[in-house]
Amino acid sequence: MKKYIIVVFIFIVIIGISVIFALNWHFSNPFPPMINEKIELKENIFEKGKKITAFESNSLKEASGLVMSRVNHNFFWTHNDSGGKPEIYLFDKNGLHWATYKVPVSARDWEEIKIGFGPEKNKNYIYIADTGDNAGKYDVKKIYRFLEPNLYALSRGYRGYIPKVDSLRFRYPNNIKRDSEAFIADPITKDIYIITKREKPKVMVFKWKYPQSTKNIETVELVAQLPCFKIVGGDISLDGKEIILKDYDNVYFWKRKANEELAQT
Repeated sequence: MKKYIIVVFIFIVIIGISVIFALNWHFSNPFPPMINEKIELKENIFEKGKKITAFESNSLKEASGLVMSRVNHNFFWTHNDSGGKPEIYLFDKNGLHWATYKVPVSARDWEEIKIGFGPEKNKNYIYIADTGDNAGKYDVKKIYRFLEPNLYALSRGYRGYIPKVDSLRFRYPNNIKRDSEAFIADPITKDIYIITKREKPKVMVFKWKYPQSTKNIETVELVAQLPCFKIVGGDISLDGKEIILKDYDNVYFWKRKANEELAQT
């Protein structure tokens, strides 16, 4: 009988120690484990970049985002970096400037532009991330969302106005002021992922769960860390299965499995 009591006692002690270590790890490591502790660099995944054209416009001083239009075939939308006007510019594949649209919001430090889902089904929405913060001064960041304009049958030099804009506001956990130049709008879950720029040696990936509020300031959730530095752009394929991020010198590519969360990829 004593033998069984001793065995049971030892088993309980082992379980107790395991729980203590688990709790200690949880509280001493508030961040999720790094995804891909080391990223293998390969030179044969993509073809070498080729110059297609050059955008010619006095309005475009420092382009800080680029996305191919989904309703205007062979056209691109872009915008200026910090200090620019709250405007988006439409260029054709030959680099000719066709249209300028004023967006009735502030332009503190626009960093990224995307086209994706929105409140209305089967409609294309432009997303602009006002998330740059080089000096770490702002606790609330914004992503603007509005319907993509259709310029069918319009002539060059057109100037337009975006009538309705949704302002999606967020902050990072603990009100830490972070700088970000990249975000991804997941077409599968409709969640938004913000990737920070300056954390070294691992940048952080924050999840903004769908539906994003247009009224309240929401706190995004830290879901992953990546062994990269100075991430300045990112995107996801239309089917949500291929993801890329880039820094100044490299492009990082992930293939997403079926039923896999983006952070797991």
